[in-house]
Amino acid sequence: MELLFATYDSTCVGHAEHFPETLAVLTAAAEPKMHHMLLDHVTRMVTPFMVQDERNAWQLQLWGIYSTYRTAEYRPNERLQSADNLQQWDPVSRVTAKTHGDGHPVAKWGFNAGRVDIQVSHNRDYLYFNSPLQGNFVVEGDVTTFGFRGSHFGYSDTEIVPSYTLKQYALCRFRSREELLPLTPQAWGPREWFRCRLKVADGTVTAGFNGHPYPSQKVEAEHDPWMSLCSPVRFNGGARNLRITGDPVVPDVIALATSRRLAGWLSYYEAEPGYLTDPSMSRFGTGGSWAFESDSSTGGIVGRLRPHLNGCYNESLLRYHRPMLEDG
Repeated sequence: MELLFATYDSTCVGHAEHFPETLAVLTAAAEPKMHHMLLDHVTRMVTPFMVQDERNAWQLQLWGIYSTYRTAEYRPNERLQSADNLQQWDPVSRVTAKTHGDGHPVAKWGFNAGRVDIQVSHNRDYLYFNSPLQGNFVVEGDVTTFGFRGSHFGYSDTEIVPSYTLKQYALCRFRSREELLPLTPQAWGPREWFRCRLKVADGTVTAGFNGHPYPSQKVEAEHDPWMSLCSPVRFNGGARNLRITGDPVVPDVIALATSRRLAGWLSYYEAEPGYLTDPSMSRFGTGGSWAFESDSSTGGIVGRLRPHLNGCYNESLLRYHRPMLEDG
């Protein structure tokens, strides 16, 4: 403690300058009683790079420590259980070679008393409902709002996210960046929680927050039938009081490759999957290592042959957004 307070007014630049403090707060992270005492100091350590998009490994790990402290601040005197013990939800992170190579922390979710929070973020992090859902149904619950704590529901590869300005919303896809769209401002203001309602009906997804409906979004006819709770990168999102009503249907079969966009697939090495953009072009478009093959009745995925790399053992890996978690 004396070491931490002796450096309290210093500017946090990097691990070489602040190795002792980093070691101290990392050790204290395992002691919940210390979190409240050290939260202010850890906050000062992360503030200089809080809004940076790119961070080095030390900053990412320190942010994970900060997130652990802050979760304890929001949920004092609670012993959170690991989300690995949830019966109806499965934690999944959007993992790439870059997030592994850059040293992103392993995601950590905790739950207790009908509420779940992500304590440490890896990248974009999800809790997937462990049954695929089709039909017409509604998902409702309270989700955290802003201040690096936002969370929201997603269905298929569609996520509708309110902006802190309340004048815009973001339309997010699993693989693409968010698109900001205008929204008529309303006279309500959120506090710590939104009441979130996600309606899936007749091929559309409609989100509502605090009773205000957002524009509906179409989903593809053969869409991925997975529902999720989503927390953006470096956020500590949470939810409580979740329920599903209506007429959901659990399908017998899930078609994994029916769209040339390969919407539910992500390249581990972050090269976008290719697809036809012009009939005169290759099926891989202008780039990409993978393409949707529509020659058969069921569709499929094929990889690009790169003759100039013959013998180089160049690796390429395409991953489905919701891993096959059942049966090992």
